[in-house]
Amino acid sequence: MTDFKLADGAWDTHCHIFPDGFSSAPNCPPAPQGATLTEYRAIAEKLGITRAVVVQPNAYGADNAALIATLNEMGAGTIGIAAVLPGTPREDLDRLHDAGVRGARIMNLGGGAVPLAMLADVLAMIRPLNWVPVVQFDGSEISKHMVVLEAIDTPWVLDHYGKFLSGMTPSDVDHVKRLMDTHCTIKFAAHYEASQSGAPAYEDINALATTLITHRPDRVIWGSNWPHLLNGPDDKPDDSVLVEDVLSWIPEEHRVDVFVNNAEALFG
Repeated sequence: MTDFKLADGAWDTHCHIFPDGFSSAPNCPPAPQGATLTEYRAIAEKLGITRAVVVQPNAYGADNAALIATLNEMGAGTIGIAAVLPGTPREDLDRLHDAGVRGARIMNLGGGAVPLAMLADVLAMIRPLNWVPVVQFDGSEISKHMVVLEAIDTPWVLDHYGKFLSGMTPSDVDHVKRLMDTHCTIKFAAHYEASQSGAPAYEDINALATTLITHRPDRVIWGSNWPHLLNGPDDKPDDSVLVEDVLSWIPEEHRVDVFVNNAEALFG
C-alpha cells in the first residue's frame, strides 16, 4: 500500500453511525456492533477526513432519533441526511434542520424506508428548507427512471456511482452524464459494491469514474460508505485501499473539487 493524502478540508459525504442505546426499527436490518462515533472518528483521523455527512441507515427506518443524537455529539459542521416520509409535519422537519440535517434519503432498494415513488412528495416538503435529495436505486434500471430524475429541479445526489447492480451499458452512462448536466451530483462511494469486474482493479468502475470526472469534475463528490454494511464483520474492505483506488481515478487537478469544494457547494 502506497502513501496517500486527501485534500485539506476533505469531506466524507456518506457514512453511517450506530450510537449505543438505539435499536433497529421493526422489520428493518439489524444495527451492527462496533460502528459508533468513536470507531468512525478513528477512521476519519486515519484518512484525513475533516467534515462528515452522516446518512440515515436502513436499520432505523424513518426514525431519525439515532441520527439526531449523532449530529448533536459530532457538533457544528456535521451534516445529516434523514429519512422522511410524505406527510411529515413541518415542525418535525424544522427540528431535523436545527440538528444539522440538510438532505433526505430516497432508497429504492431492499430495506429502504422511502422509495423512489415518494420522491415528488418528499421533494415538495424539503424544497423550502433547501435540502438535497440523495437518491439510490439499481442503476441498471436508470432508463425507467429518467423522466422522474430529470424532473428534479433542485440540486440532488445520485448515490454509489449509479450502483449498476447488473452492469452498465454505454446508454446507461450517457443517462448519468445527461443528469449531471442538469441538477445531479454523483457520489463516488462503495465501488466494491457496484463493480461487476471486482477487486483489485475494479476496471468497470475505474472506466466509469474516469468518464464522469472528465465530463463534469464539478459534479462529483466522495463518500467512504463506512462501516460497509453489506460486508460481514470478517470481510470489511480496507478504507485506506479504497481511498487509494478513488485517488488513482481522479486527476490531481480535480481532487480538491471532488473532496472539498463540490461538497461544500452542495451541503456547506
